[in-house]
Amino acid sequence: MAMFEICRTDLRHIIEKRIGTEHFTDKLSRLPKHESYSHAAKKPQLTYNQPSEVIFDFEFTRLFKRLESKSVVSVSTQSFRLKDVIKRVLIISSFLLHTAVVA
Repeated sequence: MAMFEICRTDLRHIIEKRIGTEHFTDKLSRLPKHESYSHAAKKPQLTYNQPSEVIFDFEFTRLFKRLESKSVVSVSTQSFRLKDVIKRVLIISSFLLHTAVVA
């Protein structure tokens, strides 16, 4: 499996063109305030009646807590290769794009 490389500037450019850096970082900062996020962060076991009710799970909240600041920094600054950060940013940004479509 070949891993692609993307420059931070490329990722930043994509985010700026599609949703805007400020909007992206604003959405990242709002995520921990979401009721479903708070619920998932407190309980490792899923306690939902329907699969459609699941927005976040415990593991996602743990990952997000660890990577939120790194994701913001990687989008906000320009001169760094994203080999180790790209997966984290893509996971979070794809989630944000998904929630923007749902909302």
